[in-house]
Amino acid sequence: MKFRRWQENTIKETLKTSRVTILTGARQCGKTTIANQLASTGDDIDFRSLDR
Repeated sequence: MKFRRWQENTIKETLKTSRVTILTGARQCGKTTIANQLASTGDDIDFRSLDR
C-alpha cells in the first residue's frame, strides 16, 4: 500500500532548483521509502545510497 508522504511536494520543489537533495532524519521514519517512491515516478529522479 502506497501512502502519500507530506514531504513529497517539498522534496520535488527542492529538486527543481538543486541537483542534489539529502534526506536526513530519525531511524525508520520513511526516508528510503519516499526516495524510492519519488525515483520510481519517472520524473528524472535518481536514488543513490551511500550505504555501500
